[in-house]
Amino acid sequence: MKSKKLLKRNLQQLEKEFPNEVLPKEKLPLLPREKDYSKIPLEEFGTEQLCFMILHGLGLKFLVPMAIEILTENPFAEGENIGYSLIGAVLGIKPSFWRENPELYQKVEEILQTAESVKTEESATILTIFLPQKIYDFRKNNPQIND
Repeated sequence: MKSKKLLKRNLQQLEKEFPNEVLPKEKLPLLPREKDYSKIPLEEFGTEQLCFMILHGLGLKFLVPMAIEILTENPFAEGENIGYSLIGAVLGIKPSFWRENPELYQKVEEILQTAESVKTEESATILTIFLPQKIYDFRKNNPQIND
């Protein structure tokens, strides 16, 4: 995970140090909700904020490692009010991010394999009804195969 100093900052502060890493030009202007989330220190981000921001492609360099930590403990973590799984948000990230971060791709692949080994009705529903296309697209864009 990132340093404690980094976790005390929010995405708007990080954008000043890492231009174009947090708020891609194509994502501006921000919606009011995204603006609010971009002011929250990273250490206070919950699953819901991670899902929302990752779905919108914001702050991926900083938020994906945080999401991986959560998914390592619970591959089926969801945001409370949005009812969307964090793994679904992560699997939907554009291939260009994975090409630039193959080590993160590998960690997500390991989480996905763990999730697939869970034999419950809930896991089967999530993986076979809600996420099959995202899983297919994610694996199709494996940076190690497509180099």
